[in-house]
Amino acid sequence: MKPLRLVATKDSPNVYFNPETNIFEIQGVCYPENIQKFFSPIFEWIDEYFLEVKGNNLINIKLNLKYQYLNSSSLKYLVELMRKLKLFTENGILIEIIWHYEENDYDMKDLGKELFEMSIIKFPYKLVSYTED
Repeated sequence: MKPLRLVATKDSPNVYFNPETNIFEIQGVCYPENIQKFFSPIFEWIDEYFLEVKGNNLINIKLNLKYQYLNSSSLKYLVELMRKLKLFTENGILIEIIWHYEENDYDMKDLGKELFEMSIIKFPYKLVSYTED
């Protein structure tokens, strides 16, 4: 299966899901004009990948989320992505999510914490700060 690569634009993040390493990354700002159009190829890829790896409990997926900005519509679609990933865990595939936030951006830190602690979809997660170069 080929990796999923979506190049960042002024209002959408860079997306790179690598099925060889099982490292999936979304990085940048996320407030696309047509949120459904943006997330559609991501959801399609995830669905296809699930069918390919279903039942292989030797796979561990790491999802790195590094948003500089995320609007409420994008957050709803991110929750939908989590629901799709829950199917993986129900089939024995481990998923770890790392929520990256800029060192002093407490709003993004809190958003990540709320997303994973208040969600009915539980995943192991880490909150990791970084400094902008």
